Amino acid sequence: MQSHGSAAFRDVWASLRCRVRSVTDKRGNLWLLSRALFAVLLAALVGVIVRLRGSGGTPPHHGGWRELSVEDLEPMDKQ
Repeated sequence: MQSHGSAAFRDVWASLRCRVRSVTDKRGNLWLLSRALFAVLLAALVGVIVRLRGSGGTPPHHGGWRELSVEDLEPMDKQ
């Protein structure tokens, strides 16, 4: 048979565990937010580096588009 003191201790202990768990959850959410912010900033930094370094030089100055003639628009089997 359990005494009333044991039930009170159990209630206090359960209340304390709930409070600790709520503080831990808040810290966990903050940790998750900081990790997500770090990932976004890292992705932005990689994007800036690729944008600045990945230009590949100047485009070619020859070639390009030309106007099509009527012969160019006819199907190949009629030529």
